[in-house]
Amino acid sequence: MGFWLILLTILKIIGIIIASVLVLLLLIASLVLFVPIRYDGKVGFHGKPDISVRVTYLLKMISARFEMHEGNREFVIRIFGIRLGRKKNKKRKRRRRDRKNRKDRKKSESVALMETDNTVNDDYVEVTAETFGETSQEDFEPEIKSGKKNKKNISKNAKGIYNNLSSKIKNISNEINDEGNRRAFKVLRDALAMVLKHIKPQKHEVSVTFGTGDPATTGELLGGIYVFIYMSGINAEVYPDFENKVFEMDSEFKGRIRLFTLLRIGLKTYFNEDVKKAVSRFI
Repeated sequence: MGFWLILLTILKIIGIIIASVLVLLLLIASLVLFVPIRYDGKVGFHGKPDISVRVTYLLKMISARFEMHEGNREFVIRIFGIRLGRKKNKKRKRRRRDRKNRKDRKKSESVALMETDNTVNDDYVEVTAETFGETSQEDFEPEIKSGKKNKKNISKNAKGIYNNLSSKIKNISNEINDEGNRRAFKVLRDALAMVLKHIKPQKHEVSVTFGTGDPATTGELLGGIYVFIYMSGINAEVYPDFENKVFEMDSEFKGRIRLFTLLRIGLKTYFNEDVKKAVSRFI
């Protein structure tokens, strides 16, 4: 009786451990799939780019930040608040010094190369008509024969290339007209549209001031920009300058991405029969 009681206790403990591990794995998978990746940032341009973008994941346990101000760039990754890839000032100074030395070395090599070219040009010997006349016509006969052979080879290669292109164009036309490929293309197009709709910023504002210096060109670009804004659904304000050549921009955006949504779209597309058949034809 005591033996069976001990055995049941051990099995109970093993079952509790296995259940705990499974619950933990399920919790981690739920966090990874359902907790969104959040991003926000500001992008501006007033003579120089001014960028600040931040990405956070798993309730800010993982974060990344990229900034560019006045030509200075900084990229920081943090996990549980601990910064990764921090480098000491000495290493940064050494890297800058090595970069400067490489630039100076390249400049000196280019100067030496220019001097060498000038020396070669000074030593150049011009071939006169008299020197060319000393060569007999018999010396050129092998070159003339080889030139004719080259022309025949070029003509033959051109015909082969034309035949290959014609067959490839015919095959592409047949694939495009295939009904199954059309359905597969529609599925892929719809999947791409859903992905773009999901990852695009939920909140955004864009303000652009531009001018080309030519009123006609500025007007044409303005029309194209408004068409793009209408088709993409971007919330943008555009201010054209028909007199000056200028470009300035300010934008703010914020959005989120759920891996579960992307995984669902990917699996639905991958298991589509028309997509499978189309992929098997091209791969």
